[in-house]
Amino acid sequence: MLESEASSFVKGAIKNFSSTYKPALGTNPAQKNDDVETFLKKKAENFSRQKLSMTHLVLSSINQELLGYFSLTIKPISIPAKFVDISKSTKRKWAKFASYDKDRDVYVASSYLIAQLGKNYSNEIQHPISGENLLDVCMAKIKECQDVVGGGMVFLECEKRENDAKLVDFYQKNGFVEYNVRNNLVQMVQRI
Repeated sequence: MLESEASSFVKGAIKNFSSTYKPALGTNPAQKNDDVETFLKKKAENFSRQKLSMTHLVLSSINQELLGYFSLTIKPISIPAKFVDISKSTKRKWAKFASYDKDRDVYVASSYLIAQLGKNYSNEIQHPISGENLLDVCMAKIKECQDVVGGGMVFLECEKRENDAKLVDFYQKNGFVEYNVRNNLVQMVQRI
């Protein structure tokens, strides 16, 4: 595909991206994740150009439709020492990737950040991807990075909606552990 054709294709796919989740009939009304959609449509290209984060589009191998996306970057993470179950073996494992800051009583480490993870809920999608598969693609990219530059931790922040912990449950089922809550955002980490 020529660069101009590819650019046109990508822009069209992004324009049609929808983060509006429509649950089964008789349950909660449709929910839109404005942050996920706005980032992809208005910020992702600029963030990638500036190397603040890199956005990866996940396309169907069948018909090249945009199934979802994720954005990755590297950021420092501060994990309260009270979170870390301090057995001697745990201390040794964390010491490989994190240093203990006695003044703040936190472990500090450079970590991969899943800055965005967004599934396309557009009605036009013929072969949707599951959240688990989208996260698997994201984690595979992180492991590629890990093979090149090292590192051993990945973290993310997700919104905890009142009376709805589905997103937090999703990440917990996929190996992430909650370590802090800040501004209604649950911070979660996983050793890789």
